[in-house]
Order: sequence, then structure tokens, then C-alpha cells
Amino acid sequence: MSERLQSFRTAACAGLAFGVFYGLIMAVIEGRFPSISQGGSAALIREYAGNALFFAVLIWLFLRSPIIPKAADLPLEPGETLVHTGLANHFLNFEGRGGRLALTSTHLRFLPHAVNLQRRSVDIPLAEIANVRPVRIFKIIPNGIAVTRSSGKVERFAVNGRMEWLDALNRIVKRP
Repeated sequence: MSERLQSFRTAACAGLAFGVFYGLIMAVIEGRFPSISQGGSAALIREYAGNALFFAVLIWLFLRSPIIPKAADLPLEPGETLVHTGLANHFLNFEGRGGRLALTSTHLRFLPHAVNLQRRSVDIPLAEIANVRPVRIFKIIPNGIAVTRSSGKVERFAVNGRMEWLDALNRIVKRP
């Protein structure tokens, strides 16, 4: 799946979730639940859809903005080649940092975008990767990968196309 299509899908899913969540919260705050049982649900659904569309457009514009690192922004060493790249989140000290994850011929690199509180990049030499496994983000969403370093430290990422990432990592990582 192309990165443009992935960003559109991400924005649509986030917009839908936000629209439903925001609409339900506002219905509770404003006391509009009785109107649903009295046939007032069509107006409420239009409002949810409007909220969802608005938020989806904002997310999509953010994902396509210059703030988000592009593949060309990744620092590569001489002779190093890019194997796989995509938008991702890295979890560090209770923050899900957005940015770009890249698998190169020698490293797994994460470059966070400028909006994150913690802007330190992650650079893992492939020789230091002991294990790669799929995980569920928040124990619910099946889009995570956990990379265990030889030191035992686990780095968690949320990615689009988790199976593609796992296949690419397992193909290139040399384990003893």
C-alpha cells in the first residue's frame, strides 16, 4: 500500500473514532440521549459525521505536511541503503512519538517529527536486534512491533503494514 493511501486510511480511521467519541461525549454533556429514542438520531449522526470529516481532514493535512519527516530526510551512512520505510509511532516514557521508521541495510532508525515533546531519534544497529515480534498497541490494536535489543531493552513501534515490517526485519536481521 502506498504511503499516501496509508496516510488517508489513518486519517479516515482517526476521524471516525474521534467523531463517534466526541459526539457521544457531547450528547452526554448536553443531555441529548433522550432525543435519540424520540427520532432525533439523524441530526446527531450528521453532527458526528461532520466532526469525523473535519478531524480526518486535519489529520490528513498534518500527515502530508513538511513537519513529518520524508524518506529523503533520513540520515544514511555511506554505502547504507534503504530497505523499508513508513510512518510510525515510537513509544518512549508514556509518549507515543510520531515520525518515520526506516529499515536500512545496517540499522533500524526512527526519526520523530518536530511536534513531539521528546525529539531524540532511535538508531538500532541490526547486529543489536535479538528478537522482533508482533504486539497489540494498548493490548487492543494489532498494529505494533516490539524490537528486543541484545541488552534486553524493548522498543515498541506502531506501524502501518505490520506484517510487511516483520517480514522485512526478519529477512535482513542476522541472528546468532
